[in-house]
Amino acid sequence: MNNKILLAKINDICSRMERAHNSDMHAGGGIGPWFKRLDGIFDEARKLSDSSPRGLRVGKLVSWSVGDGHANYFVTKVGKDICQLQHLDYIDNWHSPTVVNGKAMTEAVARAIGLRECLNTIFESK
Repeated sequence: MNNKILLAKINDICSRMERAHNSDMHAGGGIGPWFKRLDGIFDEARKLSDSSPRGLRVGKLVSWSVGDGHANYFVTKVGKDICQLQHLDYIDNWHSPTVVNGKAMTEAVARAIGLRECLNTIFESK
């Protein structure tokens, strides 16, 4: 999949997540359906990320632990020293201090993605 298509999919997922995140969690059946909407969109984000080969690439989902949750971002551009990231609102909407103005050091992003992929390999169900 080329980067233009990936970026359009990332923008769509992030826009839908932002709208769902900002919707009234108590409307339309309460907090349970609100969580299910967010989880459904996050599953799409994971599938998009997992559909590309291993390693640091545009379209990969990267996260860092923050507080009692995670800050989630999509990689939108990979540079030699700096990566561009797009924040993905999810549940508590955490932001990582690793990311400043949508940018993070390429090595930090590569390490976070590598760790996630390693853990997925170790704990994947058979």
